[in-house]
Amino acid sequence: MQVMEKEKTHSELPDEHLAVLQVIENAPNKYITKDKVLAKLRKPQSYTRKLNKLIAELRNFYGVPIGCGRDNNKGYFIMKNEADRLETLHTLESLNGGISRSIESVKNFKFN
Repeated sequence: MQVMEKEKTHSELPDEHLAVLQVIENAPNKYITKDKVLAKLRKPQSYTRKLNKLIAELRNFYGVPIGCGRDNNKGYFIMKNEADRLETLHTLESLNGGISRSIESVKNFKFN
């Protein structure tokens, strides 16, 4: 997927998506946690699912290079190089592994 140019991306985004992107882009450090994004947007914890959806849409439909990290580098960030891309891949693959194990566990449940 081609990373979209910043100016083009911003002009094409719905307001809610743009607000999330601007919070991530303007983070004081490279990484910004989900809780801090929610606080900057003045949204309650119940908005977390919607935030996850917006971030996924920014990445998947609008070509915005939003990365994510875990452990010491926890939070969202704008990917700028190959190392950032690899960090994000590692994080997503790790999360996916847990989901895959849960799916397999549920498949194996037996009920009378």
